[in-house]
Amino acid sequence: MTRLVILPGTDGTGALLGEFVAALGDLKSFVVSYPTDQILDYEQLVDLIQPQLPPSGPYFLLGESFGGPLAVLLAADQRSSCAGVILCASFARYASPLRALAPLASFVPVARIPACVMSWFLLGWWSTPRLQIQLTNALNQVSPTVLRARIRAALRINVMPQLKTLNMPLLYLQASHDRIIPASSGRNIAASVPSAILTRVTGPHFLLQAAPQACATEVRRFIGC
Repeated sequence: MTRLVILPGTDGTGALLGEFVAALGDLKSFVVSYPTDQILDYEQLVDLIQPQLPPSGPYFLLGESFGGPLAVLLAADQRSSCAGVILCASFARYASPLRALAPLASFVPVARIPACVMSWFLLGWWSTPRLQIQLTNALNQVSPTVLRARIRAALRINVMPQLKTLNMPLLYLQASHDRIIPASSGRNIAASVPSAILTRVTGPHFLLQAAPQACATEVRRFIGC
């Protein structure tokens, strides 16, 4: 049976993925969650997630935003039986100008950013009161210190070397109106993996939340179910 392991974005709770999982229908999926009160870098998160992966049989990894580099690192592991990777509004390496901002991430007042501002960046025109409440509730579950550490880690990570070793199918879901991840991230990833497919889906950075059905359709088509 084909299985899909979903690695969520910066909040790491998985609380924002309910509608997307439901839209997957009978595709067996599992959403990984990250600790809400423990600072872990990408390598430490890989060690935490590795034992949770299916012990046998092929599976697919879906990395959303922050979770994208995790998907690449896990898929590149020689112990992995990963059959393919899906990256949604994600990256392998942030552009150089943004990487220079990593030290400043430690001072981002994440707990004080107005919900409307957060919604503008993450949801854009697709923002609704329901999605705003879900976003606020998810972020409130995570320590601000942990959120800042994850932002800092995302700005610093570079998994391009591991990405280039992947010899499996890769799907990149690119949000048409992403205010967080530049379109060049998707193009660079697609150019680095010969078998990569880049699919543009109408929506904001929070693509799985704003367009769950469209994303689920592309994922099911890619997996072949």
